[in-house]
Amino acid sequence: VNSTGSGADQAYDMEIDASSNIYVVGSITSNDNLLDYYTVKYNSSGTKIWDIQTDGSHLNDQATNVALDSLNNIIITGESETAPNT
Repeated sequence: VNSTGSGADQAYDMEIDASSNIYVVGSITSNDNLLDYYTVKYNSSGTKIWDIQTDGSHLNDQATNVALDSLNNIIITGESETAPNT
């Protein structure tokens, strides 16, 4: 995982489906220098099919695990940092 080189992007997990497509999840540094969930799908040749960046809590968010069910639905888990109560 590598955005515009502006931070510590990290891949944490990957899964391969029956058609040899590869799904990678991790974190990517957002424009505000915080981490967001990042998921990317590559075909069997390594060409990117799609990617998505998700900002869950407006603080640091990291996707740490990915799985596929029998219908190839993507299941992603991770952690989100929440702001302390003030």
